[in-house]
Amino acid sequence: MIVRSGLLIPPRGKINIPLDNFLLEIVFSFFDLDPHLEGEIAKRLGVDIATIRKKIEVLRERGLHVSARPNIARLKLRGIIAVVEFTKVISEGTRLNLLKVGPYWRYINRGYESTRKVYVANYALPLNHVNNLKAYLEMLKKRGLVASYSIYDFVNTLYNKFSMEYYDYKRRKWQVNPMDWAHDIITSSNNSVPDIFSEDLYNEGTRLDKIDLIMLEKLEAYGLTPLYSFASKLDISPQQVYVHYFNHIRRQNLILQYVPLLYTVYPSLAFKILLVRKVNRKDTLGNIINVSQGRPFLVATCANPYSDTVILIFSLVRTALVLLYNAIDYLTEIGLVKNYRMILLDDLIIGQSIPYAKAYDFGRYRWRAPRFPQVEDILKIRHEEI
Repeated sequence: MIVRSGLLIPPRGKINIPLDNFLLEIVFSFFDLDPHLEGEIAKRLGVDIATIRKKIEVLRERGLHVSARPNIARLKLRGIIAVVEFTKVISEGTRLNLLKVGPYWRYINRGYESTRKVYVANYALPLNHVNNLKAYLEMLKKRGLVASYSIYDFVNTLYNKFSMEYYDYKRRKWQVNPMDWAHDIITSSNNSVPDIFSEDLYNEGTRLDKIDLIMLEKLEAYGLTPLYSFASKLDISPQQVYVHYFNHIRRQNLILQYVPLLYTVYPSLAFKILLVRKVNRKDTLGNIINVSQGRPFLVATCANPYSDTVILIFSLVRTALVLLYNAIDYLTEIGLVKNYRMILLDDLIIGQSIPYAKAYDFGRYRWRAPRFPQVEDILKIRHEEI
């Protein structure tokens, strides 16, 4: 499920969203604190729990969407981004359906790279089935349906928390200069790659419970769902709900972070960019990841330290987009970046929350095999062009 309702941050100037500084503090606290730990939020902000509960309800009413992003490495799933160029013999709808590898596809975007139209598909696949995706795409290529494809794997996705240090309160606008970002990458000494991108996460033991996975699926779609509401839905007591959430989900770090859907630019005015970069050194990878955090144009980061690859998702206006090209070219010229590709994503996006409980085989303690699309059946269906 893709939910686009979010808040423009910060809501000042001509933006007509009634969000005061206190509500803004609550919104940003969700990146660091579990929104269900109302006592912790209240303690940080110096108010009582009742006030926090009322304010969170206000945020729900004003369109704030929050998602619990899973720690896919702890779930023993592998993050995959496939960039696929189709041939012109099939319709738009057919292309999208051919990329829906059930039940592990997460979202599919349409984009443009140079003069080519490509599709960016994001998956969280069981570890022992990653190579099957390559075999499937290769089969589509041999049948003349796919012109080319690339596959990038990663450990986790880290979503960005905008830092207000980049906001100019006088001018009421964000300070967006990708050249400053490139300069900071060159001069930064913070070159350690965050632990959430470590392959060691796959070696840590994880116990997966059906109730835990049902709750995780729901919280990924609607992170502000009150925990007590799961009691009636799952036919268990509220006490059991809290045991599953705090003793199972939280203790095993199955939720990587809660992410409020925020914008620094009106979505209709922004270019969304997928940037894939191969770096020359491990320390450069760490510099890029760490320096990028907090920047108002960064949406999310995916990384694979073993292949020295980082995938950055940006949201920029047209003028800043030109500067981004200049910044990346400069990093490439001085030898920090080995190569890169940039894809401009358009408004066509479909997505879903993975049905984790249905996808897991509790009898065999492993994820079920992916269901790859039946090509012949899909080709028989007539799709309207989007």
